Amino acid sequence: MIVTRTSYNTVPPKVVYSLTPYGSRLHQFLVEMTNLGEEVAPHLVKPGAPIEFDYHY
Repeated sequence: MIVTRTSYNTVPPKVVYSLTPYGSRLHQFLVEMTNLGEEVAPHLVKPGAPIEFDYHY
C-alpha cells in the first residue's frame, strides 16, 4: 500500500491521506528520477526553475 486513508467521524467530515513507509520510499525514488531527468535533459527545464511539487508532508 502506498497511501493510507484515515477518516474522522466529525462534522464536517474529515479525511486525512498519508504516505506509508513504502510510499515514502517511492517518493524518494521519484525525486531521484526527477533529478536524473534534469541532468540528462536540461533542455526540458527552464533555466534556474526548480521542479515544484504540489503537496505537503
